[in-house]
Amino acid sequence: MDRRCWLFLGLVGLAAGIFAIVVANDRGPQTGTIDIVYGRSDSPKLELGVETCNANLTPKVVETETSVQVRVTYPKQQGNGRGDCKDHVMVTLRAPLGQRAVMDVGSGRVVPVAPPD
Repeated sequence: MDRRCWLFLGLVGLAAGIFAIVVANDRGPQTGTIDIVYGRSDSPKLELGVETCNANLTPKVVETETSVQVRVTYPKQQGNGRGDCKDHVMVTLRAPLGQRAVMDVGSGRVVPVAPPD
């Protein structure tokens, strides 16, 4: 092989290495698992208990007539989930909860609603 071919292969290898480092260090948001919701049927306020630890939570809510769909995200470098720790975040619905089910979009499951303390 001539020198230009080796140079080309070296640049391709360098680009692949940089790409691998960027992908490995991706700090995109992660989705937290909601394991409990506190609220009342006559209130639009819900408190979500999320299986993260000291994370900066961002909830996104989509309401329908029959359900409240919630996804909670947080920065990847936060919320290691270790230890006896749980985060909570409040959301306010457009209308009281009523008989609607609360669904954790991240896990795809319906989350139980308990009365607030």
